[in-house]
Amino acid sequence: MVTAALFVPLRSFSSRWQTYSALGDPTDPTAGEEQNIALQFQHAELALHGHFLSRNLTYTFLADLTEERFIPDLELTYHLPWVRGLSVTFGRFRPMFSLMMPRMITRLETTLYPMFLTEGGYAPWRDLGLQIKYALALGKVGVLNAYLGVFNGEPNQWTDSNDMKDFLVRVDFKGKGVLKGIYAGAWAWLGFPSCVSGTPDSDTCVPSEQLEKRFDVDMRFGIFAELQRRFGLVTPHVMVEGFMRKYTPRAATGAELRDTTGGGFWIHAGVKIGRYFEPMARIEWMATRHKEPAGGADYPTDSATRLTAGVNIYLAQLHSHLKLNYIFHYMALGYTGTPQWVEMDLSDQTAPVPNQAVHMVIIQAATEF
Repeated sequence: MVTAALFVPLRSFSSRWQTYSALGDPTDPTAGEEQNIALQFQHAELALHGHFLSRNLTYTFLADLTEERFIPDLELTYHLPWVRGLSVTFGRFRPMFSLMMPRMITRLETTLYPMFLTEGGYAPWRDLGLQIKYALALGKVGVLNAYLGVFNGEPNQWTDSNDMKDFLVRVDFKGKGVLKGIYAGAWAWLGFPSCVSGTPDSDTCVPSEQLEKRFDVDMRFGIFAELQRRFGLVTPHVMVEGFMRKYTPRAATGAELRDTTGGGFWIHAGVKIGRYFEPMARIEWMATRHKEPAGGADYPTDSATRLTAGVNIYLAQLHSHLKLNYIFHYMALGYTGTPQWVEMDLSDQTAPVPNQAVHMVIIQAATEF
């Protein structure tokens, strides 16, 4: 038995307004205003899903048709017949990370992933590894899922450059019956990326340690909850997630810029009215603090805030939906991650850099067939 599906999300229109303000110097030449209106074909995925040799062995072949390097993902999942609820997944795929992964962009409630996954750099995205899942049925109230994964720790790659692996630990609960619509859990990503040497402002170890494939420590943790349940003609939808991260470079001194502690949260609320319309709003905030170097200089604390408001229009008979989002994105004190479509060099963390306020209006059309 072989089944196939083609997912073609199309961002039909994007609009951006940007305003910059300099820190402490209103005459700074970086202050100014920029506008851009663009039509962009954002994303197209070819997905093949089915059974191979046995109904207990499923495969997923996923390829992004918009990437210059056409390298597809291959995911194999085997459901062990002698242990109810136990399955093993192997290949290159999106791990069960946070509340929003491995959801495809066509299944998102807004036009963008939460910024901690993208600009914040938390998400592992597609990675090569092994993921074990155990689903424990809790009678009529729901299912408790536990995950343990081992991955290369090299996003969107097929190879590994260090001698250590990254580990995923996750527990979540999906309710049914009287608890239908409740989804909650916690996750941890224990990362050990390769250390870096020979690149200015980014070294985390000495050259000999890089040659020996030594590694840094990158710990990420989070907790989330989601409620989506229909009451008559309305379906409230609430999501909340908190997260934190600690990155420790291998070098004890000289790498304070990379020695960071961060965290934040995001909250989403929407109400689907009938079958077609869903007004929604989302607030996101995150910050990262750098360790103070031995010389006493103080690196600024990075912070970013994003506000999103809009409406989703669902066309179920056409397997499509339309999203209209207004996004306000504010970055303060040298935040290195920049929102999509913003080209600014913020690599110099040791000096004051402009705060950024970005206004965006996005219309996104998504279709699955």
